[in-house]
Amino acid sequence: MHKPASPLFMRVSTYSEGAKLFLLWMLTITNIKDYSCSILTDKSSRRKTKTTNEIKDMENLKFAYHYLNFAGDYSSVLPDNVQFKIRFELANGFGQLDQDDPNLQDKVWDWSHVRDSSDEALDRIAGAIRSHVLGF
Repeated sequence: MHKPASPLFMRVSTYSEGAKLFLLWMLTITNIKDYSCSILTDKSSRRKTKTTNEIKDMENLKFAYHYLNFAGDYSSVLPDNVQFKIRFELANGFGQLDQDDPNLQDKVWDWSHVRDSSDEALDRIAGAIRSHVLGF
């Protein structure tokens, strides 16, 4: 198997079909629609790169995943009341949530409410997590 020259560059066409399927599977199970690799394929010979803002937004989503998703590496760092406040006030994947909604708990704790949030909301979410974790 060909080893990429750097983490930001891959020649996908040199990977075996099994390796391509594994890469696709890994990207699918992480629920991350974007990733910070530039890809050069033999078919198109065009380099597809992410802008700085796209990478920042993706990094915000990964950062939020680590703290707010139950399977995240740091999911137990933030107390439930802080997670609830961040999810309720800052995430907008389901739109603005109503306190009187009988399904509020289900919507707030649903990962897709965070995952599908706007880029601006993800930026605020990452900022709130950093503020809480760093204490300022």
